[in-house]
Amino acid sequence: MSDTPALDAASDAQLVAAHMAGDRRALGAIYDRSGDALYDTAAAMMRYRDDAADVIQDVFATTADHLGELRDPDRLRPWLFAILRNEVYRRSGNRRRQVAIDVARSGGEITLTGELTKDPATVEFEQLARLVRGAGAGLDERDQLVIELSLRQGLAGNDLADALGVMPQQCYGLVHRMRQHTQRSLSAYCVARTGRAACETLNEILQDWNDELSTLVTKRVARHVDDCEICRPLRATSAPFALFGAGPAFTAPPGVRERALRAAEHAPGTTQYGFDEPGGFPDVIKYTRRTKIWVILTALALLISIGTMISVLAADDQDTPPAPTGSTTPVSAEAGAIESDTGSTDGASEAGASNHGSGPDRPGTVVTQR
Repeated sequence: MSDTPALDAASDAQLVAAHMAGDRRALGAIYDRSGDALYDTAAAMMRYRDDAADVIQDVFATTADHLGELRDPDRLRPWLFAILRNEVYRRSGNRRRQVAIDVARSGGEITLTGELTKDPATVEFEQLARLVRGAGAGLDERDQLVIELSLRQGLAGNDLADALGVMPQQCYGLVHRMRQHTQRSLSAYCVARTGRAACETLNEILQDWNDELSTLVTKRVARHVDDCEICRPLRATSAPFALFGAGPAFTAPPGVRERALRAAEHAPGTTQYGFDEPGGFPDVIKYTRRTKIWVILTALALLISIGTMISVLAADDQDTPPAPTGSTTPVSAEAGAIESDTGSTDGASEAGASNHGSGPDRPGTVVTQR
């Protein structure tokens, strides 16, 4: 009797145990269970299919190398998304300004009906859901990851917190912040896509718009909707969270599974982060790296400030001549010559000249004032 059906029906903990026992098929079963969801999130965050495929490859290479560090094998799924988070963050410097190519965008206007939120089966809902999923790429990176993991992948509570790499208390705040920002941003996007024909002012605001969600467009449209009696009802019916959750999933191209499992079989063991978080979850490399950079820059700024201060003090010391003992007044050679020519010397001057040996060969006379 084949063991394959047993692996297909096995729990996450059983798959982890099978992998640790040397069953090479266990990782394939883990991919079959979670690979599509991981790729869907990676493609949304990375924009390009090739980048997303590279992320999945590295996720499974890291999984094969560090699966034994997971303390609770039943939490395999959030652990995999935590690794995915790090792999996305490692590449985040290269994903700026990239545009998603997988979500089709319609060039024409879409009619938004009043029954949109009540009947998700309508064509308008499906079209706008596709556009809103693509527009999510214009969100802040943290907000986008929160909405992907919570709305699209269904993570919540401690699983969501550990996948994001934050404390549970922080997670609640992040979700609340995400819902506020996303509600306003995606609602503005929905109104921008659907309300131009009905509102001339909105059409003028969006005259040069390229159909992409951006901070500038969000602010302009949101401010307009707040004061516009025509657009405000459209915002009330846009239901951005329902639209985002109903958007199409990114499908992994052929060959990604084989690449991932082949990389896992030859895992190099050179992961750039540790697994020191509670439960054996991976460290959060994005914020650790930022902290290190901040410390280095602060130290450099401090060293530069100290060096500048030392240079200024040293220059001041060189420009200031040492003062002789007692209260003295320097007299120039020209003044000494005038005194000599006029013969206007008093007793104090004669005493000073006598004491300091002033004469023709010593023009710099110092007079001691009593």
